[in-house]
Amino acid sequence: MLHPMNADHGPAGQTWIWRHFRLELPADWEMLQFSRDMEKGRCAFADRDRFRLEFDWRKVPGAPDFERMMGDYRARLESSSGAAVSARSAGAWHGLQVRRPHGSSSRFGAYFAENGCLVELVFLWPGEPEDPLERSILDGFAAEPETKAGGRRWRAFGLDCVAPASMKLAQCVAQPALAGLEFAGSRAPDRWSFRRLGLVPHWMKTSVGEWLDAQTAGRVQEHQRSSSDKAGHRMEKVEGHFIPRGLLQRRGRYEAAAWICPRDGRLYHAERIRPRGDDTNAEPPDGYIACCPGVRWPP
Repeated sequence: MLHPMNADHGPAGQTWIWRHFRLELPADWEMLQFSRDMEKGRCAFADRDRFRLEFDWRKVPGAPDFERMMGDYRARLESSSGAAVSARSAGAWHGLQVRRPHGSSSRFGAYFAENGCLVELVFLWPGEPEDPLERSILDGFAAEPETKAGGRRWRAFGLDCVAPASMKLAQCVAQPALAGLEFAGSRAPDRWSFRRLGLVPHWMKTSVGEWLDAQTAGRVQEHQRSSSDKAGHRMEKVEGHFIPRGLLQRRGRYEAAAWICPRDGRLYHAERIRPRGDDTNAEPPDGYIACCPGVRWPP
């Protein structure tokens, strides 16, 4: 299981940001299921023993009639399982408490006008509901606004990054010692790619600069490498012209950086590919990866 190493922590232990939303969760809860769909999807979090929380979202045209919706929901739960169901609300959250002999659940729904989403949080309790924890997570849940430059922040699996809001999450990798997020624009090969790799002493037998060069082999022409130091972090950077392997694929402008964070020992790697024809002197769309406060690429 991959344990997140976030740079800052919320009141419940750690911060996750996924699909426009911020969650403050216990430090030992991991995301074991996730959806890349921005319109409708689900994430599920578990501790070492069982699933503890389901987070569902759905884009809707407007705020629903919660009184009718929760009444229908309650009737379905009572008829399908015979469980004892009671109303349970908290602030803007409309909820139901479902009690069964072998555990209970709390189900809350809320509408977020900021991004037009209906959200449901389902707490899965092995015993009685843990009221303080439940309240802490509900209070800490919030819509995550775009940055002033039009970026969307993501925090998951130890990654803390921003990608242009116009890009789609094209790929997510969450494996032991490897986490990655890749975002694609509408015009190939427009892409941001972020990775965080662990167990570095066990597999890296070269310098970070040499490793970064190897990532570009056969893909980058007019390759130029440089390095810089920032707050005790030695960053290696590469830029050049991106040459795709497929004959019909489009070329672009390539930039990348890699460094080992002395705080957590992980290797951070980011790639930015822009389509040819973009003004390389203009400011790129908002995007970056960070490890420690004040340490990120691009700066």
